Amino acid sequence: MAAPKGPKTFATLEEAKADMKVLIEELLSNKEALLAIAADPENDTQQKKIAKLMPKLVQILGPKLVEKGFCAAPAQASMGIMMGAMACQKAAAPVEVGGFAGGEVIKEAMNLLQGAMMKGEVDEAKLQEVVAKLS
Repeated sequence: MAAPKGPKTFATLEEAKADMKVLIEELLSNKEALLAIAADPENDTQQKKIAKLMPKLVQILGPKLVEKGFCAAPAQASMGIMMGAMACQKAAAPVEVGGFAGGEVIKEAMNLLQGAMMKGEVDEAKLQEVVAKLS
């Protein structure tokens, strides 16, 4: 499947929620490895964490990002991650600026993922709550 010509956006909140849930499930299947990288004391800055996490994220998310139309091939997954983040930010934006009513759940999921990446840990109860909201 070829990537769309312009940046992919979500047509509906339901599409955004479904795609976010799929990506979270992919990350959860590799949770221990990802959290170990994020929690590694050598990765003491945001820049170091991202530099260490990005190759693993590309490996994990590449096939799903292609499937969902965020990039044309798994090798382009780093761009697909950025495209996906932009599409999620747009979906989570206030309705007045093009977001979806109810898009707060997308922002909540993004904040949870970013927090896990920066802290090297995830609040399991909050994670389950967010996944339930995406369902």
